[in-house]
Amino acid sequence: MPAILTAMVNKLPLHHEDVGTAIQAVIAPRPVPFGKRVFWRLVLWALQTSVGRALIAHRYGTHQRS
Repeated sequence: MPAILTAMVNKLPLHHEDVGTAIQAVIAPRPVPFGKRVFWRLVLWALQTSVGRALIAHRYGTHQRS
């Protein structure tokens, strides 16, 4: 390794610094699309009832087969 690169590597910090929180403070998260909010509200509402759970289980193939 050339001497200049060795000198640069020796000056680097030995630990990783997480900059995620600093970036999140500057860049606001984008709003959730309205369709997704409606979809998940309906799914969570359906999961509160036994009929809704059965419909979702049947739709995704996780229902009990006898």
